Amino acid sequence: MLALDRAVARADAATRRWGRRLRADVGAARSMDPFAGVRETSTRTMYVALATYPDDPLAPGLARWVRRLALTRIAGGEIEAAAQARAALVVQVEHPEATTTSAGEVVRRVLGERAVGHREAWLSALGASRVAADVLSAEVKLDETLDEIGQRLGPGPEPTFAEPGAVQAAASAWLRATADLASDRLGVAGSPAALVDLLLARRVPGSWPSRLDARRLAELIDDGQLLHGVEPDLGPLPPALGATSVARALARFGAAWSRAAGPRGALFSLARDPSDLRHLTRGALFASLVAHGPFVRERFGLSRDDARDAVRSVALAFVGSLRLEASRAHARASRPRDAADALHDAWRVPVDERAVGAFPRVERRAPTRLVAAWLALDDARALISTFDDDWYRNPRALRALREREGTPSPPAPLLDADALTALATRAAAWAHEAAC
Repeated sequence: MLALDRAVARADAATRRWGRRLRADVGAARSMDPFAGVRETSTRTMYVALATYPDDPLAPGLARWVRRLALTRIAGGEIEAAAQARAALVVQVEHPEATTTSAGEVVRRVLGERAVGHREAWLSALGASRVAADVLSAEVKLDETLDEIGQRLGPGPEPTFAEPGAVQAAASAWLRATADLASDRLGVAGSPAALVDLLLARRVPGSWPSRLDARRLAELIDDGQLLHGVEPDLGPLPPALGATSVARALARFGAAWSRAAGPRGALFSLARDPSDLRHLTRGALFASLVAHGPFVRERFGLSRDDARDAVRSVALAFVGSLRLEASRAHARASRPRDAADALHDAWRVPVDERAVGAFPRVERRAPTRLVAAWLALDDARALISTFDDDWYRNPRALRALREREGTPSPPAPLLDADALTALATRAAAWAHEAAC
């Protein structure tokens, strides 16, 4: 069991590296084998064998990890095919520049363009290419493959955190509770291209970082205690496109810090859950600081009025992002028309179904990210209540976070629909207060 635990840790690190490479260079990723030397961590044989050790305290955690790794390895071909569909150079563009590019690059250009007209042109070329349908088809096939593999593996410990149907019910409640906010504040954009500025919180007061790196992020959040003896593996950080870029970078920082600051000497399968909920929650907590007035005033030198405006803008962007995650968590969209309807419901702007699937990109972890954001808002309220508004620079608060992260915790009971809906309700109340 101890040897398997070490192998699982190596396999997890290798699959994370493979996933990053896949997003950057599909061809290079295809030459990698993340399960070289650790294939036993991803087989049905091992998964079934772990069920024969019901009294071994390591068996349930290892079984959850083996199941996740088996899904990744066996569906590897479909995972690569979905990445290839996004990377294929099939989009013919005439304006704003003549080029042949990929769906993934079009999305990057849409987010990076300052002129709405240029964004519209990129999205129009994406729709005309019909590649979005290919991307969506590849993603649907991957979902079907993962379901089939899960059925073949058989019943057993799942890498999950909620009772069946609970996240979907809570996501539906969140969508209802924030529907008026979406209609009044997001729908006025009129189109996905125009909505980009709102989702990036690009037009906010103050001077925001033009470059994001680990050192700058550490300066924003750390007084030296969080990073003492800890080296987070952040991977590539998002470009600085707006205020929410800082939030996304802080989310990446927080999740990576959580993984690196885990219990010292603890077995991997006891210290980490394959759902990643704990780490994503910590990342969402750090990201939420960009919608926290005292943090914005102090870290970015804004006046009280400018900080209030910035917080409103960032909170509205969070609402847009979380409504998107909720629409994904609420139901899978397997056809372009269904995906377009879900996106229209989330953002309340007219949507060209020909571009849906590629923009926005599919996010398979949407349910986990959604719940992590809700839990992080509860954590932020608790930290403010205990350590005051400036908890982020309070040595006692940071020490408490460090101690909490370094303490092994038993698996939490599955969240039920009532608990998750209560979380969603509190998050909706925050959204109305912060974004209005």
